[in-house]
Amino acid sequence: MQEQVLAKVDSKRLQPYFIWTPAYGTDDDAMAKQGVGIVKDPRVRHFWDKDRSLALNFGKVVKVPRDSPLAYDVFFLFRSGIEFKADAPEPTDYWHQILEDEKYFDAIKIVQEIKKELSNLR
Repeated sequence: MQEQVLAKVDSKRLQPYFIWTPAYGTDDDAMAKQGVGIVKDPRVRHFWDKDRSLALNFGKVVKVPRDSPLAYDVFFLFRSGIEFKADAPEPTDYWHQILEDEKYFDAIKIVQEIKKELSNLR
């Protein structure tokens, strides 16, 4: 994500959020802190979803072809102005890391979509 997407979008209007969640038994706060050290883009804000509530909430909104109710390793794009309330909002678009699915992570497509959304901002 750092090199393939964030480095290719030179806009301070992009506001990336990384939500670290315990999807596996080995995932913990220390793992999340390690991840924060990998993603060094100054625009990124990091959050720890300790109780998985956000991952479960987004798991109800998007379809990820895996046997888990959690939405993890998913990349969401939201238009400016979308409000986050008690329930997760529908993303403008999303991608994940499951091969052989139309929503598989495609960095070129993601960069194009981000730039398109940024060009629509006034």
